[in-house]
This record gives sequence, structure tokens and C-alpha cells, in this order.
Amino acid sequence: MCKFNDHEEPAKNAGRRNFLFLLGNTTAWVAAGALLVPLFSATQAVAGEEAMPRLMDGNQRYVADSGAVKVTQLLKTSTSWDGQPLVYPRGAAQVTGMLVELSAGAETGWHLHPVPSFALLLEGELEVTLKDGSKKRLKAGEAVAEVVGTWHNGRNPGYTPAKLVVFYAGVEEMPLTTPAARPLQ
Repeated sequence: MCKFNDHEEPAKNAGRRNFLFLLGNTTAWVAAGALLVPLFSATQAVAGEEAMPRLMDGNQRYVADSGAVKVTQLLKTSTSWDGQPLVYPRGAAQVTGMLVELSAGAETGWHLHPVPSFALLLEGELEVTLKDGSKKRLKAGEAVAEVVGTWHNGRNPGYTPAKLVVFYAGVEEMPLTTPAARPLQ
């Protein structure tokens, strides 16, 4: 478990107190790193300290000071991959993260997402086809802002499983995915 220093005076620590990471495996670290980069850049510096918050390891040492933390931006966009602007739904925010696995040759089936979602392909390949025939092909390590309100089908064209982490920026009581009632092609 990594958390920010709780041993400083409250006023000095207030700018960093809102971050707490409970990450237990590599997949979670990769996913969190991909999506938390904007949070790190938005952290305000306490007077006389650096803008990047200092994380503490289990031995209460500052790991950022030792160079043990590396942040790589994987995605920064205001549009989905089809060029449409991202618009967050109104309501009580609810973020949902999922690990999605597709066997070699498997398809998701036609569906749409009524809320913005962001994916990082951890392993394998993924090809997404829109109803109009447009395609997006992803390789391991690539991130994408998925299409919103657009019918699409995901397919693993490879010979190994495809694994992706997907985070949905939704609202309470709203579905994340709506499957098509019948095939669209």
C-alpha cells in the first residue's frame, strides 16, 4: 500500500491528502498509471515543495525522491477515436473499471456505450468496427477513448487472448453497455 505522508502537520499536508492508492497487482498499477496522469499534473504544490506529490513506500520512505516512480502519459484527448467530442453525463458520478478478456477469434457482439469509456490494451490485439464500416485496430500497450453512443463490435483477430482494462465515466443507475437486439451487419 502506498499513501501520502500522514506524519506532517494537517495544513502542510492538505494539498496531497486526497490521493490514496490501494493497488495490489501489475494490472492495477498499469491501469491506474494510465488514468491518473492527469491527476498528478493537477496536484497543487505546497509552498516550497515540488508540484509532483511524493509517494511513500511501506517503509515510510519517499519513493518519488529516489526516482522509483515513472509516469508515462498514455492518452490525452477530448474526443473519442471516431472524432466525436467526449461529453460526461449529468448526475451522481460513478467510475467503473473492468478487465475484459477476449479469446482468440472472439467478438464482443454489437453494442454501444451511453457513457465515455477509456481502454488500455494489455495483451493481444483488438479490432473495433463501427456500423458504418470504419475500423480501429489496437495492439498491446495502446490506449483509446472508446466511441460513445455509436454501435460497434470488438473482435480479437489474433491467435492469443486479448486483455484490456476499461474505465467507464458514468453516473449511478445508468448502464455502461447496451447490446444490440439483433446483429447489425
